[in-house]
Amino acid sequence: MKNTDLFDDYLRGNLNAVDKTAFENRLNDDTVFANAFNEHKVFIDALTKHEERAQLRNALKAIHAKTF
Repeated sequence: MKNTDLFDDYLRGNLNAVDKTAFENRLNDDTVFANAFNEHKVFIDALTKHEERAQLRNALKAIHAKTF
């Protein structure tokens, strides 16, 4: 499994208890892994916020089109 897949599974809560504990231990023990995870998390957060803004913009456009 690629690290990005592992990161996504962790963030989504898809890891079982054993894998989650192993992941968290690796975060504590491996600074390169932890840095990569933090960068991935920032990237995913930015994508999520972008998508939320796009959805809001589309909703506002739809409201504007109905109102005016």
